[in-house]
Amino acid sequence: MSMRIDKWFSNRKFIADKIIIIGAPGSGKTFLTERLSHYFDGPVFHVDQILWKDEKIPLSDEELDAKIKAIIKEKKWFIDGTYLRVLKDRISKAELIMYLDLPIEECICGIEIRRQSTNIVHGCEDYEGFISYVKEYNIVNKPQIEKMISMYSKADVIRFNSRRQVNAFISDVDTII
Repeated sequence: MSMRIDKWFSNRKFIADKIIIIGAPGSGKTFLTERLSHYFDGPVFHVDQILWKDEKIPLSDEELDAKIKAIIKEKKWFIDGTYLRVLKDRISKAELIMYLDLPIEECICGIEIRRQSTNIVHGCEDYEGFISYVKEYNIVNKPQIEKMISMYSKADVIRFNSRRQVNAFISDVDTII
């Protein structure tokens, strides 16, 4: 993947004030956010954390909608996470979209690594059901994401198709910026 990194950075900071990182579970959204967030001068949010009142109780749809709407009204934000039901609003307001469009096998591997290292996949009571959901992600969710981006976004989209591309991007940013 060859791109001009400096297109999105100035003085060691992102130029864009509203950034989202999206992709299938296990694609590396949180990893990428952690590696890039120090180049962002604003609040960083993780949809996986926003979704929950506590470890076991999810927010109601109304509560989640209100939280997301409040965040995207702000002047600056960096949000990782897909969660389709509240994606359209984030896509329509984002100035930069980083889309981790990795092969599902790599995503499942990422989930396994997280599961082994932390012994948890947040909010996942039914692990086998969750893996089934991930296996169907490109069939069910990806077309909806693609449609939302094409219909509602005016943002630049950086699409990563492998972990190698993600790591090369991070390396380029760390080296060049």
